[in-house]
Amino acid sequence: MRRWWMLAMVLMVVSCRAPAGTGLDGAGCTEIGCYSGVTFAVSGVGLDASGGRVVAEICVDGDCERARYRQRPDGSARWNNPRVDMSVSEDRVEVTFHLDGEDYDEATAHDVSLWLRVDGGDPISLQREVHLERSQPNGPNCPPVCWQARIEHAA
Repeated sequence: MRRWWMLAMVLMVVSCRAPAGTGLDGAGCTEIGCYSGVTFAVSGVGLDASGGRVVAEICVDGDCERARYRQRPDGSARWNNPRVDMSVSEDRVEVTFHLDGEDYDEATAHDVSLWLRVDGGDPISLQREVHLERSQPNGPNCPPVCWQARIEHAA
């Protein structure tokens, strides 16, 4: 008899659990992804349609990554570093450093820097102190949790 009572309790607890794809409150979760990272968006620089190169070094708390971006005359582009994303247009360059893990908070200040050279022009060097913002695109009780900062700069 005792064994049946324990089995009934286990089944009741398991059946009260939120179904897969729901938040802790039982509400449905979408499946929007996100990443943790620091983005520098620099306007007033860019590449024309004939192609060109961008070289960037981006650092977060002394952890630095260098990336080269090449836009070909046919409009295709590539960069060479999986921890760095680059988006380049005629008047704007965005460089994102992807952060590892989830062990971040909003209170901690992070030293970030960017060194950027577009098509052999004069380099741009930026240094900032930022606080990461928590982001949960699927809702407050749904994964994933991402930490992001964005720095806008006009060259």
